[in-house]
Amino acid sequence: MYYGNSVCSNQQNREGTWDGNYVAVWHFGELAGNIVSDSTKNHFNATANNYATVSDGFIGKARSFDAGDGAVYVGAHEEFGGMSSYSIETYVYPYSINSERRIFDRSESYDSNPNTILLTLWNSALLIITNNLNYIYFNNPFSVNTWDYITGVFSGSGGEQALYKNGTKV
Repeated sequence: MYYGNSVCSNQQNREGTWDGNYVAVWHFGELAGNIVSDSTKNHFNATANNYATVSDGFIGKARSFDAGDGAVYVGAHEEFGGMSSYSIETYVYPYSINSERRIFDRSESYDSNPNTILLTLWNSALLIITNNLNYIYFNNPFSVNTWDYITGVFSGSGGEQALYKNGTKV
């Protein structure tokens, strides 16, 4: 980072920041268009629909999702299929807590897909549903109009499966 030096050129190295353990990193802060850039060397750019608008976030810009239609489509890259372990990290700011609000969904139908990764707010519970339909949940995880940092972890069959809220395992 640099401040107050108008002659200093931008020396960021987005692709060099994320090592090979990162499949994709989306920040959702693009100011124009519907492309959501992946910061890793994989270039798994996503596409936001018209109901996922850019707004102010917890850190910089974010995406605001219309409860019924807002989405960012990440595609069906083979790297997302059959992962034996992963983590998903995000900041969320719910305006309401009712019905289902998917935070990350890597399957069209999690009822029959053995490669499911789903992090979702389901009524008053936060759920992570993983490969072969293993799941855990945390009741009453959110308050409306409040930022929370959420992490879901899956460390393979027989390994850790956990949810974290603001850095604390729940």
